[in-house]
Amino acid sequence: MIKLSNAVFAIDATGTCPFLKHLTSIVKEANLPILVSWKLAKMVPAIEDAAKSFYQLRDALIRKYGTEGVGTGNGNGNGNGNGVTVILSSGTEGYDKKKASAFVKEFNALTAQETDLPFEVLVVTLKDLGKTGNLSAEAMIVLEPILTIKEK
Repeated sequence: MIKLSNAVFAIDATGTCPFLKHLTSIVKEANLPILVSWKLAKMVPAIEDAAKSFYQLRDALIRKYGTEGVGTGNGNGNGNGNGVTVILSSGTEGYDKKKASAFVKEFNALTAQETDLPFEVLVVTLKDLGKTGNLSAEAMIVLEPILTIKEK
């Protein structure tokens, strides 16, 4: 059973999850032996489901502790009741330190949890990867929670 930290589901400034983005890219584009690619590809839907559950809980926390109607969709952030629910930053009009602190506490607890995936860590050797297994350092970092590469 793979234990995957919920922290891997963190979203970057572009609104995407780097872990899922890179994992999907590696499965599609890395020149891996077909059996390694196939085993990784089987893991992707389970990881995506785990990410969806994480995002649903994160969104529930935002609704619980956030401020509604912030922003108008035009980027001015003034809020007119047509925006979305967000956690306001310190110094922002309407900022509530208690709500923000409670959000951070619960969100940190959520990201500290692990998700069990119904797979064993995929163990491959450098020989398994062969000459076609050109994995970048970035790919190896992304795959580290689900793939172990041994020399022999």
